[in-house]
Amino acid sequence: MSEHIIDSSEPYHPEKLDKKEYVGAAAYFEMDLRTGVILEAEDFPEMRKPSYKIHVDFGPVMVSCGAQPKSPTTREHN
Repeated sequence: MSEHIIDSSEPYHPEKLDKKEYVGAAAYFEMDLRTGVILEAEDFPEMRKPSYKIHVDFGPVMVSCGAQPKSPTTREHN
């Protein structure tokens, strides 16, 4: 299994990010956090930049949305 190594020169390095305000347990348990299963991801060629249509199953609800990668990508897959 490969290991994820954080490069301190990258903008997402934890020490370079602003810390968010502490939420507290009560506010945390009031949040609506959900996990889902990605059922399908397909190219979204109508979009100007490389994007995908994502279909996610959240149990009682199925959601379809668009997603655009934040980093440079190609549409080639190995």
